[in-house]
Amino acid sequence: MSPMQTIQAPVTGREVIGDAGEPVAALAQFCRAIIGRDLALMVENLDHSEDVAMDDPLGRVGDRWHQIHHHGSIDNPQLLSAYQQAVR
Repeated sequence: MSPMQTIQAPVTGREVIGDAGEPVAALAQFCRAIIGRDLALMVENLDHSEDVAMDDPLGRVGDRWHQIHHHGSIDNPQLLSAYQQAVR
């Protein structure tokens, strides 16, 4: 698979966030909080339990997915440029 191919549609934060039991709902909520600069929504999205220890950006607590960490990096210069232009 080339770096320009995608596996699924990108998550934008504009999705209807229905079932909080779905991982994509947590990611969509995270994106919505970032785009909207909504600190309260970000706090709601993050997991605050003391037993969280996971590298994956999503973790499931009480039938609801919560973000425990989110990190992204783009090491392909062309993809980075395209991303930077898209968010400007």
